[in-house]
Amino acid sequence: MTQPKLTVAASGMGGRGYRTVFEPEPGVVPGVTTVLNAISIPAIVQWAVDNTCAYYAANPEAVYTRDEEAVYYMGRWHWNKTPDYDSPEYNPHNYHAGVLQDAADQGDFIHQFIEADLNGWFEPTPQNAQHEQMIGAYLDWRANNDVEMLMTERTVFGDGYAGSFDWMGYVNGAKLLIDNKSSRAIRETHVGQLAALGAAHTMAVEVKEGTEGARHHKLHKAASEGNGGQVDSWWVPEPLPPFQGYAVLQVRPDDVDEPAFCRLEIIPDNVIDSGWRLFLGALTIKRAQRELDLLKKGGEW
Repeated sequence: MTQPKLTVAASGMGGRGYRTVFEPEPGVVPGVTTVLNAISIPAIVQWAVDNTCAYYAANPEAVYTRDEEAVYYMGRWHWNKTPDYDSPEYNPHNYHAGVLQDAADQGDFIHQFIEADLNGWFEPTPQNAQHEQMIGAYLDWRANNDVEMLMTERTVFGDGYAGSFDWMGYVNGAKLLIDNKSSRAIRETHVGQLAALGAAHTMAVEVKEGTEGARHHKLHKAASEGNGGQVDSWWVPEPLPPFQGYAVLQVRPDDVDEPAFCRLEIIPDNVIDSGWRLFLGALTIKRAQRELDLLKKGGEW
């Protein structure tokens, strides 16, 4: 997945942000996903609990042979690997990080594959059976639908926020703004994300140096390492192109109750309207949290 060049590591609101290159005095605004982190997702909490229970159900002997602290950390397990407790590299204090990292890697892979496929680039090599299953499902879907990509991974700016959409294109004649997801369900935050991206007023388009009216963006050296070594770039603002609807392209590997699949879910406009209100509520929360944080740092409470 192409790393947006205008992102910055810290927005001041608990996550990544974007550099506002088109403002008279460029600053930073929070990313859409950073904003939506204000919304609790009970399904993820339940997923973590389920995986912990599944670990102990599968490894009861671990409970009887180790002390309480070790048993506690073993419960924070790496969901698709069997822990090797005797390995000198095993660190129980960090092992839980693999749970979310594996899920994130799976999503990153299919995003990268779809972007490469749509652009005619070399696709990434699958690293496990789940990757292969997702590729197969996606390619089957594309072969059975009329798909024309118009653009991928574009950064857009709204009022006080920014984000990057996965792609825009025609699917069976309808011009759609599309977000790729590998989660088991389409969540309310996914709808909020699409709504916010679609409500953006400006799209950042990268151009060559010397282009009339282009704004220069220069990364710090450390930041450039996460952007393919790119340090200097130039941008012009364009309005977000009109489109007819919103959709989520959901791609999943084999699961316990369902084989691998890829399907396009059209999100109705009234649902998008509710998602937009959800996003605005989350943005209000993030701004208020930022204000309180600054007041606390200033010793005012």
